[in-house]
Amino acid sequence: MRSSAASDVYKRQKENRVVALDGEAYFSVKKDDAKPFIVETSQLSVKVLGTKFNVKAYANDASITTTLTSGKVEVSTQSRPPQTLKPNERLTYDKSTSDIEISTVDTVDTNSWVKGKIIFTNATAEEIFRTLERRYDTVIDHSADFSAPRRYTVKFLKDENLDEMLNILAVSYTHLTLPTI
Repeated sequence: MRSSAASDVYKRQKENRVVALDGEAYFSVKKDDAKPFIVETSQLSVKVLGTKFNVKAYANDASITTTLTSGKVEVSTQSRPPQTLKPNERLTYDKSTSDIEISTVDTVDTNSWVKGKIIFTNATAEEIFRTLERRYDTVIDHSADFSAPRRYTVKFLKDENLDEMLNILAVSYTHLTLPTI
């Protein structure tokens, strides 16, 4: 398991292997039919059937996502029947409506944070700044009114620091008023 600013608790029980997650974590789990591996978040659980996958479940985010790299996982919520994901699929659970969307994604981008890279694909400015705040454990004043429909795609692949990333955003997206740190 590799986590990013996640508060996770691993409980070894005789019958199960359980992780309670508030944050984001990438897992590579060996199949063990006798002892299932389960990731529990505030509103859903992911039962592992031998696989590699990412779960993003921050308390302040509007949604919880599970992205499958390889193998198979079963995602359950209290209000819906379990959903089984195939490799390169992402399940997005809306916390306020309990809606579920399954989409096909490039898992290389999704799991890039595990290797120190940050890739945003079709992200809002708020999503970008929230991710940078978590990554650098800082507060970014982004109280400016960002146009919600605007989406951005940007890749940070060379271990850029926060100032470098903000400067790249300023040059690349001239209409974007950058926040202060």
